[in-house]
Amino acid sequence: MILILFFLSYLLPGCQKEPSPTPMPGEPVDSSSFFKVMWSVPITSDTAQVISDHKFIHKGNIINQKGFHGPTNILSMYNGETGEKIWNWEDSKIRDGSEILGLTGMILKDNKLMIGHHNLTYFINPDNGLTLLEDTPDSPDKLFLLQCSTLDDYIFRTVDPRGGPDDPYSELVYYDVKNLSSNKLLFHQPKENDFSPTVLGVNGYKNKNGDQILLFQNRQYRFSPGRGKVDLICYNLTQDTIVWKKEDLTASRNSNVQAPVIYNQKIYFAGASNIYCLDLFTGEEIWHSVPSPTQSSLVTSAYKIIDSKLIVNDDEWNLMALDPISGRTIWHIPEVGNSNKLENYGDILFVASNDLIAIDVRKGKIIERLKPDTDRKNDASFFWESIAVDHENKRVFATDGFFLMCLEINPK
Repeated sequence: MILILFFLSYLLPGCQKEPSPTPMPGEPVDSSSFFKVMWSVPITSDTAQVISDHKFIHKGNIINQKGFHGPTNILSMYNGETGEKIWNWEDSKIRDGSEILGLTGMILKDNKLMIGHHNLTYFINPDNGLTLLEDTPDSPDKLFLLQCSTLDDYIFRTVDPRGGPDDPYSELVYYDVKNLSSNKLLFHQPKENDFSPTVLGVNGYKNKNGDQILLFQNRQYRFSPGRGKVDLICYNLTQDTIVWKKEDLTASRNSNVQAPVIYNQKIYFAGASNIYCLDLFTGEEIWHSVPSPTQSSLVTSAYKIIDSKLIVNDDEWNLMALDPISGRTIWHIPEVGNSNKLENYGDILFVASNDLIAIDVRKGKIIERLKPDTDRKNDASFFWESIAVDHENKRVFATDGFFLMCLEINPK
């Protein structure tokens, strides 16, 4: 199970496609002033591109993670105004920055930055780059999965036994970010009916009694014969009881690896190619929809509510807006790219994959498509998926494999 999850959640987002030669709907018109490059700094000293899957805004500065270039300077923070480097972070136990890549392998929360690794969890001080906590699973026979999620003052990680893929159990553990200490067990899911479990992707809410309710999935696989199964679980943490469980939810028996979205007392959950809308309190299905006309994969896709629309960016580079009430597709733009996290500035959405694209979510129109400056290195340069938006200072930070850039947003 671990091998399959790593393949789907790590390898797929890193795959890059050639840009489409066909024009895109809603091509930008006279938008050259939308992005203004404030500064750019090199993040590699040779001709090999650097993958950058995580960026965070901290007090107007930018924290950038890079991979595939050894342990040196896995994380760096730069002054948001000038691009001057403030600090570097590394650890000899991490052989390469690629070991902390993934959809949600890092989280910035309450002035602490969590770094997720297979064997370790780090918390560092983002002000100075110093390590606050280094933690391992409670047994050498266990390892962390890369996927992490957060809710209120807590960060959740999945722990599976080593030596898979046919795992006898899966566990959710948590960290109290305000009172840092070793991880604590939250939920233990044993193997059921020969299905090897993986519990992950936590979201939740407080019910009318003040109880903490958590939502997460049990993503399972049975190897003989090969068959998947996805259960969505609603768990009352305060009472330590299962409120409801939606068993075998997805038709494809596969699912997206991210936490479900909660909006207007509804749950939005992505299967392999369908989006499901469920009642928050009962788990009853309201609708399901195949948002892409090509029925492409949603396994590593990002989805988010923006401008009262459910925005879905699938694995085949389609970008779509769905009506959260009916599941109807409002607009669709092909060949936009695939970002592992949707970042927006109000109703402007940014997608970085080959090009850096700004999209008007209200209309489903491209505002600007910024191409990388290939003259600075070579024609292979393209924007990586991870971007960060500084809302207070109206800035976007992106990397093209060779440079970290700060761009001022100038919406008309």
